[in-house]
Amino acid sequence: MTLTPLPSLAISKLSEQNQRRICRLLAHRPPSIDLRKYSSTRQAAVLILLFETEGELRVLLTTRAKTLRTHPGQTALPGGAKDDSDASLVDTAYREAMEEVGLPLDHPNVHTLCFLRPFIAWTRSFVLVTPVVALLTDPSVLSKLRPAEAEVDLIFDHPLFALLDPSTSKSEPLVALNSELWPSSDPCYNYADSQWAWMGNSTYRLHRFRTAAAAIKGLTADVLEASWIPVDAAARTAVDMLRSSGSGFSTYHLAHPRPVHWRTLFAPIAQALGLQSVTYEAWLQQLRNSSERSRRMAPDREVEELQRNPALKLIEHFEEMHAGGAKGGDEASEVTREALGLPKLSVARAVQVAPSLSEENLPQLTAKDAMQWVQYWKSIQYLQ
Repeated sequence: MTLTPLPSLAISKLSEQNQRRICRLLAHRPPSIDLRKYSSTRQAAVLILLFETEGELRVLLTTRAKTLRTHPGQTALPGGAKDDSDASLVDTAYREAMEEVGLPLDHPNVHTLCFLRPFIAWTRSFVLVTPVVALLTDPSVLSKLRPAEAEVDLIFDHPLFALLDPSTSKSEPLVALNSELWPSSDPCYNYADSQWAWMGNSTYRLHRFRTAAAAIKGLTADVLEASWIPVDAAARTAVDMLRSSGSGFSTYHLAHPRPVHWRTLFAPIAQALGLQSVTYEAWLQQLRNSSERSRRMAPDREVEELQRNPALKLIEHFEEMHAGGAKGGDEASEVTREALGLPKLSVARAVQVAPSLSEENLPQLTAKDAMQWVQYWKSIQYLQ
């Protein structure tokens, strides 16, 4: 997959807040996944086409034709299966957008920003769907789009931020409550949990967002939401949980059942690397200073700065954690919260069903573990 460059002038025409958001997308690099081992018939791509209107980032959407065999009348992103003629999944996303809504190929005002990790879609078999994120810098192009009669009934758009805070969509011309398109009295959003047998009876949450057309739900909602799930250290525990179908539980929290204070791990790491430990508040102030400097940079320099210091992408999250009490206080105040002020979650259910979390299999972490991490990081030249 290749990314097309975005001219600095194009970014500068956006609102200041959206400039920062687009720069974060430009700096985004998803986990590296080798898709070559999957048949092209099991690969697909969708296009997340963003554009700014009156200072607001919006995303282009469609409703699928009611004559289609799968998901008729549902809201979707332009996209589809990879074709043998597609050089990459980026090409797939643009080709499908051209076929479905008439978005011109290689348009000078359409700029690829990044692609996201693949999502699993289930039809008759699983399909890996790669979202490709692009920016349209000339919204007048939208007036020339036309739905492909056999595939698309309607082309519309929705505020991107409303997928994080659905209440902000209230000013939109939303479909009527308790109607065919929104058979609910919930004003903007609802969800339903269900168990999927083919995923080991694990729980899937179906999000639904009210729009000016059919609801955004299913894979389209999953792709457009931001989801942060660390899974590397939880693999064995996840297997234990999948094997515990008779436990009566459908939700578990993955965390170490015997936590240690953060200084137990970070103090020896800081000492080994010759770094100074500071309070959360002092660190956050340094991040604020870096953020302020990056905002005064040219757009291309700001992208480089975001890649150099990834914490800048999450400064709003860190500010919220600080406001919620993560101020680097005394140990007594910290034991009720995780690092960065995140609330502690009960792992009682997980311990019941996962032998991997037992004290015998998962002892409490110590400074020795931290030093082994440092040695490994140096051995792979992650640290020089």
